[in-house]
Amino acid sequence: MSRLRYVVSRTGVTGARDALADSVLPTLRRVRQRTQLPVAVGFGISRPDQVRSVWQVADGAVVGSAIVAQIEKNAGAADLPARIATFCRWLVGS
Repeated sequence: MSRLRYVVSRTGVTGARDALADSVLPTLRRVRQRTQLPVAVGFGISRPDQVRSVWQVADGAVVGSAIVAQIEKNAGAADLPARIATFCRWLVGS
């Protein structure tokens, strides 16, 4: 049995977006009313302000496409893991 609920932040294909869909926060609030399990949200989350918005009502933000984009942008860099770590720290504001 799953110990986490994953909420899709919008309909359509995955990938970074400039803004979260207006329906994300109300959807997360409804999910919270129906489960005590941790909730993560993903699809289109790619910036610190989006992560902070999601964290208002969710336990995690899934940023897979944003990380893949950074890997592509920095392909071949000898310090690729460090660059990805820096990007992830930027996303969470640390």
